[in-house]
Amino acid sequence: MAGVFFDKDNIDGYLETNQYSPFGFHVGVPYFSHDGYSHKIWMLLERGEGSDNSPLVNIVTNEGNTALYVRLTDGKLDCKIQIYNNPSRYFQFTTVDPLPLDELIEIAAIFDYPGKYADNGNLKIYINGTSVAVTTAGYYPSTSDTIFDTYIKVDIGRGDATIDVAKNVFIKDLAILPETVSGSPTPDNFHLSIGKWQADFSAATDLKLVCTRTNYDGDAPLTLINSGVSWIEGSGLPDDTGGAGGIIIPGNGNTTTIQGTVTEDGIPVSRRVFAITQSLLEVAGSEQTRHAVLDSTLSDPATGDYALDTSPYEGEVLVLAMDNYGQLWQPDTDYQVGDVIRPAQFQGYIYICTVAGTGDSTEPQWWFDIENNQAIGTAQFKAKPYTRPLAHGPLLPEITPS
Repeated sequence: MAGVFFDKDNIDGYLETNQYSPFGFHVGVPYFSHDGYSHKIWMLLERGEGSDNSPLVNIVTNEGNTALYVRLTDGKLDCKIQIYNNPSRYFQFTTVDPLPLDELIEIAAIFDYPGKYADNGNLKIYINGTSVAVTTAGYYPSTSDTIFDTYIKVDIGRGDATIDVAKNVFIKDLAILPETVSGSPTPDNFHLSIGKWQADFSAATDLKLVCTRTNYDGDAPLTLINSGVSWIEGSGLPDDTGGAGGIIIPGNGNTTTIQGTVTEDGIPVSRRVFAITQSLLEVAGSEQTRHAVLDSTLSDPATGDYALDTSPYEGEVLVLAMDNYGQLWQPDTDYQVGDVIRPAQFQGYIYICTVAGTGDSTEPQWWFDIENNQAIGTAQFKAKPYTRPLAHGPLLPEITPS
């Protein structure tokens, strides 16, 4: 495991693609009116003390204008999309609660096709696979608004022209990719100007974003600008982050893994799976001890299989599998097949969308019949009992000597 670390004393260090790559990230132009594209920024992130105001990703057009940023503001995840060349037209959404400290977490920020859905119902942030509450601000775009031009550049750990930079943040993985909300296009079959970007942090001498789109494959090399950024091996913040920031993970430099299968009623299922230390570990710079989340992943929906990298920890771990708790029901919301919602007063059931549509303006009468679909507005849902978290262990990981 490897990633990039932005030092707690970082002053002017960041990563940037050294060119405007000839594919972009359009949203809102008229020829998408029937395709229903959405876009997603996904990353594995850990933040320590002092990271409260840190830019994570800043995407710039070939005219030098910020088109989209994802950053930490007062510890919360803050996302803003800027309408092309028009600073007064933007939309922004921020998590209600701060992100956890000292944990490697999965973040997915979903930017759905503007104007296709009412209000801001499909501007979503997921933390470890679960939709979280957000506040929204700004203008909601129409189908004639363009967010990204064809040529864009990506900065990692840098903000706008004031050169604010990330501090005490570890990014293990990063992807910027299109998704299909409806219609026939898939991430491998989209418009020529739409691409997907996947970070490659596997080698200190070859940091890059791997770029793919229809009829195009290439790399956007990442240039390290100034000091304060380092490529590190490991699964999280270095031990020397200072204060009470980092949990010290003991080990001998070996690779350790846990593998298994998640089933429900004997059927393989996709669940968020965590590996947690059985023992309390020392926190750097303090007398505190805490359990540590070593890794998380989604089990395979077809087989239920998962693999967790717990390196370099060689002690016993607990494996925790979490059902999708879903997003809180909201009035007049557009739903896609596979969306999961739950009532304001949780009653032990979640509801999975089976037919896309728009929900009612008033909360429905919830039901517990798991055999039949029922309508909520024009959408249809199937009830499912919420599976409480399942824990297994303590387990000793498989150790592969370095």
